[in-house]
Amino acid sequence: TAQAAHAHIGSDDFGGEFAVAEYLISRGHRRIAFLGEDRPDSPVMRNRAHGYTLAMFDNKLQPNLHWISTNADPRTEQMQPQIAAFLQKNPDITALVASHDGIAHRAQLACRQLGIDVPDQISIVGYDDMPVSREGQLTTYRPEWSAIGNLAAELILKQVAGPSQGYRMVVPGRIVHRESVATLKPE
Repeated sequence: TAQAAHAHIGSDDFGGEFAVAEYLISRGHRRIAFLGEDRPDSPVMRNRAHGYTLAMFDNKLQPNLHWISTNADPRTEQMQPQIAAFLQKNPDITALVASHDGIAHRAQLACRQLGIDVPDQISIVGYDDMPVSREGQLTTYRPEWSAIGNLAAELILKQVAGPSQGYRMVVPGRIVHRESVATLKPE
């Protein structure tokens, strides 16, 4: 029997984090770190990390990837001590690219706990535009969820009508500018 064709429609994780890193670079940041969940089997985490890394390399900057233990649920305070320790070991960082808004929010709280002013001392950008990013006035990358949903619905209708070929489609999003990013003066 023939296997059913597989289709994937989702956010442009690679392009989104590439855009976020480029945005921070355009605002004068050169020492930018990536905070992601330590999930090597996750294509989402891998693609977001690769997007950040390529933007850094394209601008002749050194990437700084930091992986947070997956035992730390981003909805709890367990993540904050790991982020605080990272910030204390890396005081020269001027910006953080977070793999999702939960990490960005916890980074914002860790900064507050350490007396680090966001955005004057460090800028933070999240990903997904979840409610927590709006509450904390975090700049974030917003996937176009409605476009992804509409395309998925169209695909389902096509598959109901008859077999279709498998394909992969990524939908770009956009950066939502809020209050967590500062523009640095040239050094």
